[in-house]
This record gives sequence, structure tokens and C-alpha cells, in this order.
Amino acid sequence: MAQSNAGLDVERTAMKSQTGRRDFERFKRGIAAALRKLGIDGAWDVRFRYVPGLDSQAESTFDVPHRMVTMEFGGLSGTCSMHALTRHEAVHVLVAEMAHLSQERYTSEDAMIAAEERVATILEKILP
Repeated sequence: MAQSNAGLDVERTAMKSQTGRRDFERFKRGIAAALRKLGIDGAWDVRFRYVPGLDSQAESTFDVPHRMVTMEFGGLSGTCSMHALTRHEAVHVLVAEMAHLSQERYTSEDAMIAAEERVATILEKILP
């Protein structure tokens, strides 16, 4: 007599979903802590979305002129720790203005130097 695994599949899916939600909350707290450590908490309007099945563990989308970032969290994989993931995404926020300016067709040298100085000032505060 064949036995159905449907009940186990539903239970595994529910457990995975709960773990994903817990990881999402850890991700948000980790981002907040990393931005605080960089001294840029409050400088950006950070929004979060939980997107199970995202192609990567996390993706950030920026609206630099309005200082807004949307961080999508897809879940942890075995390749990266939560600490490493949140640090990585926080660094994207740190360099977002420079990345944005470098892609603008008409960026003044003064604007690039000012953005570079902001990053350098932040990094010199946190480096030993």
C-alpha cells in the first residue's frame, strides 16, 4: 500500500516559510545595525520586501536623488552568512551615490569628489 507524503510536504513548506520570515526579520535588523555602524542610518529611506524565490539572496534598488533604497530578501543559501550578506548590502548603500554619479552623463568633478569624500570620511571612522 502506497503512502502519501502530501502532509509532510505541506509541513516542510510551512517550516521553510517560517524560517524564511525569521531570516527576513534578522536581515532587516542586520541592515539597520550595519548602517548604524557605517554612520549612515537615517540618511536613506530603507524599505524591505520579502521575496521568496528571488534569484539571489538579496537585491537592492536605489532611487538616489530621493535617497530611497528598496532591499529585497530572497532567503539565505549555504554560500553566505547573514552577517556577510547584511554587510554587503550596507556597503551598496554606502557607495550608491558614487555609483549613481558615475553613470550620469553630465557629472561634475566636484560632485564626484564630494561623494568620494563622504565615503572616505565614513570609512576612516570605522577602520582601525
